[in-house]
Amino acid sequence: MLNEAQRMAVTADGHCLISACPGSGKTTVLSHRAGYLLGTHGQDKLAAVTFSSEAAGELLTRIRRQTQGHDQRVTAGTFHKLAKDQLAGAGIRVRLITEAQARALTLMCMRSAGFDGDLDKAMMYIQARKVAGAGSVVVTGRGEDDEEIDDVYQEYQAALRHRGVHDFQDLLLMAVEGMRNRSVKPLPVQHMLVDEAQDADDLQWAWVMEHVNVGCRVTAVGDDDQTIYGWRLASGFRGLQRFREATGATYIPLDTTYRCAPEILRHAARVIEHNRERLPKRLVTANEIQGRVHAKSMKTRAAEAVSIRETLQGGDPNEWAVLARTNSILDALELELGRAKIVYKRIGGTSVWARKLPALFLSMLESFVSWDIHGIESALQLLGASPSGLRSLMERCEASKPGSLHRFVDRPLGKGSDGTALAQLQSLCGEWRDLANANQAEAVIRAVQIWIQKAFGTRRAFDDGYIHLDACALRLTGKVDEDKEKEAKKRKLTLAQRIALVKQKPPEDPERPGVRLITCHGCKGLEFDRVWLMGCEEGVLPDSRSDPEEERRLFYVGMTRARKELVVSSGSTPVSSFFAEAALQISA
Repeated sequence: MLNEAQRMAVTADGHCLISACPGSGKTTVLSHRAGYLLGTHGQDKLAAVTFSSEAAGELLTRIRRQTQGHDQRVTAGTFHKLAKDQLAGAGIRVRLITEAQARALTLMCMRSAGFDGDLDKAMMYIQARKVAGAGSVVVTGRGEDDEEIDDVYQEYQAALRHRGVHDFQDLLLMAVEGMRNRSVKPLPVQHMLVDEAQDADDLQWAWVMEHVNVGCRVTAVGDDDQTIYGWRLASGFRGLQRFREATGATYIPLDTTYRCAPEILRHAARVIEHNRERLPKRLVTANEIQGRVHAKSMKTRAAEAVSIRETLQGGDPNEWAVLARTNSILDALELELGRAKIVYKRIGGTSVWARKLPALFLSMLESFVSWDIHGIESALQLLGASPSGLRSLMERCEASKPGSLHRFVDRPLGKGSDGTALAQLQSLCGEWRDLANANQAEAVIRAVQIWIQKAFGTRRAFDDGYIHLDACALRLTGKVDEDKEKEAKKRKLTLAQRIALVKQKPPEDPERPGVRLITCHGCKGLEFDRVWLMGCEEGVLPDSRSDPEEERRLFYVGMTRARKELVVSSGSTPVSSFFAEAALQISA
């Protein structure tokens, strides 16, 4: 059964802007609206536009279930996929590079242009320039290095032309320009549904408006309160409002959630009301269960992780999701859960052990189990050893044969630019080998940890792993076990056994997936019975470097993933200013 607002959204005439709050039945409304439009407009065709192939497939399945017999009149896809189809229809073949190839090409162009700034900043500038090519937007990422970063863009475009390839942004830009000069035809549809429209950038909106200009009636569905991708140039409230003004679209707010308990929605609504750039709406809930909301403040991240672990041990971890603004905050919790053998699953992020320095830590330790040189080679690569020097070293140590670590320790080294660092590491490896042979696992772990921290501690490129090495070492040595008997048993484990324990993956069980660990950016569209939003400190959430309104929306998105219970915590002080805005009272 549809509620009154949902029925209005399904049956509205012409262009329509639907603002759908979390858990308001957005996908149900979209599929019903598709059925209504196809059922009441003879032979008209419809296109549904989304931001991911998975979402497009799911939406198409829902629409076809609702519109049986009209399969040939419905298409669905991402902006880029549909634009590529348009270009193909115009006889324009496009060779696309992958995102990884685009990063590598950008890095090459940065070096060529003499720009030693941030790679992500350069890529964002290139994207912004292409988005600006379809209209008027502010190009971000400029400052004192305007000329250098603009040179990177020019070098990048020239490199694409020289190779006869394009990136994903080019698909939309070429399609928009083609529709404007009539060399490319718009999609042959009379109706278009745009899902998650708040995330569309100006180039994507330009693509939509070219279809409006030829008579296509557009339904845009989104939630300006969930615009959390401003760093990807998502236009959010501005884009939705411009669409509404340009088309005279009927505005229908779906402001009733079927997800959040009243206690949870009350606090979420309080915080988001502090934003100025938002469409008018009145948030209410149809969920009548009694929910619970807690706010906690801990002195350290480790204490925060322990509090979460204790809560999970006292209930059913499968009901919980733990959210944080960054993956690095979740790393501390992952180590704590692994120690307690609580099943967890990281969604949309990598394990702490996959990060540069923790991965190097394990790799070097494994060299003293398998007696090969590969972990040492990884360390030398990160230290900047020359490729020719590494090749020579691997040949002298006969790396393809067993026991290459012994040969590295025992054979004299040739001279070269890497000689001093190599000789020092060779001497240390001899000491570590003796400790490993004496089954002094803890001593090996601590020694390798100290060497890595001294070697890489001042290198910004490795910040993602450096701060976690202490916690990683504690996991390996067993000194964080509260049960002294368990700690004593773990201390008797060999180095190989310790490594195997930390690398052991949690069991996969669809019925009992364990606690989910997700970033706030990765949780949109998901919901859970119980949610713990950790790391809510001033300077983290909100991040002082980001737009305050977008940070508030990120906090709101995290809060509204919870159905029954919500815990908001900080791992240091001062606590987030959002605590006060949401009227959250810190409990003991």
